[in-house]
Amino acid sequence: MARPKKIRYSAVGVLANGYLLSRVQNVSANSDMGEEEAKELTNTEVVEYTSTSPSVAISIETNEYGSCRNLRAVAGITGGTSNIYISSFDNMATDITILAAEDGTLARSCLINDAYLSSISWNYDVGGVATESFNFDADNKTWYTDDYKEAYSVMGITVSGDASNGYYKIWFPFDPTTYDPLKVYIDGVLVTGALAETAQSSGGVNGTNVTFTDINFANSTAITTGYRNRCFIYKNTPETTIQQVTSRTTTTLGSIPRGKVSIFLATGFNDSVFTNLASPGTTNFLRLQSVSVSVDLARETLNELGHYRAFERSLTYPVPVNVTFSTIANDMTEWAKFTSKQYGIDAVTGYAIGGFTKTSAIGVGIYDKLDTDLTRVLKKAVTVSGLQIISESFGVDVGGNATQDFTAKATYFCVSGVGTPGFGAQLDATAPSD
Repeated sequence: MARPKKIRYSAVGVLANGYLLSRVQNVSANSDMGEEEAKELTNTEVVEYTSTSPSVAISIETNEYGSCRNLRAVAGITGGTSNIYISSFDNMATDITILAAEDGTLARSCLINDAYLSSISWNYDVGGVATESFNFDADNKTWYTDDYKEAYSVMGITVSGDASNGYYKIWFPFDPTTYDPLKVYIDGVLVTGALAETAQSSGGVNGTNVTFTDINFANSTAITTGYRNRCFIYKNTPETTIQQVTSRTTTTLGSIPRGKVSIFLATGFNDSVFTNLASPGTTNFLRLQSVSVSVDLARETLNELGHYRAFERSLTYPVPVNVTFSTIANDMTEWAKFTSKQYGIDAVTGYAIGGFTKTSAIGVGIYDKLDTDLTRVLKKAVTVSGLQIISESFGVDVGGNATQDFTAKATYFCVSGVGTPGFGAQLDATAPSD
């Protein structure tokens, strides 16, 4: 059999918590074994290299297309209406799956368990399409091939203990004639006991009941609230290709150029951001060239004796939200909007950097159509509240127009809009909704 020649970009799929992500432009998963050198007296050589804290850095960049589906998939939010906040990612880990086909045939799966989101960024530029990017930190990465080449993560399973029979049991809604359990993780700890599966129906849904024993937990305890329960499953008759999100053929969403984005400086925003941006009322439009919103979700790694892997990577509060935006310098209008003089030019007292006020919110509204179409509908809103300008710069050169750039900080953001993760097309007959 001839060796495969290459893996094309069209032959790679990326899933978060079992949900196929849309509009992915690139993905990378870089591993560092975290080796330490062991030395000893009388010896000029290194005795051994010890892997102490392996790390995997995952980067996923997607084109913004006016849907919250990718973000909800990463956060493990299955509903299509819940708003996403900083707190949505506290005590929340994401399982990443990368499917790869060789010469057009599905050949392997890469599973990364408990990847913690370390940053999100949204970028809107006058000369290109908007992007939404994610970065994760993890400590594991495993490739599966052959019979296990189509493997996925199932999140939110319930693990219950049975003291009388001395075993744990889980149930997930996938027919055992199609899917089999591969591994079970409880709070990042791999279940050591053998997995035994039986077919079972619950609420008219065909599923699998998996039982196992494990010395790491007391069998009389139900492992539900407060635990991150994951079950990796594989398809016992693997597909030959990577299936797609079928609803793309009917959705009105698409890439977001400048005409589908409106940036508002607004007051009175609350958690009903989506409604407010659909009917913005008293807002100030900003004439901007580019806007970038980045959220740095720094984590504290918590380890314990007796386990190789970290049991938690908790968020470090307060979480900084950085906003940068650039304008073409004109008549001080943009500057004035961030001061108490936003409703009129004041040549007498001037515009001092000390005059910047704590703006209530800056909102990014993303629509399904260009601004020239009066029937366009708001699809997604990204809002940052409690904004404070921390830097401003003015510059000009002989090759272009004068510019004014601003940087602001906050500790709160809210994302709302359409988009239901739904299981990937491989796991559920019902396609996710954009």
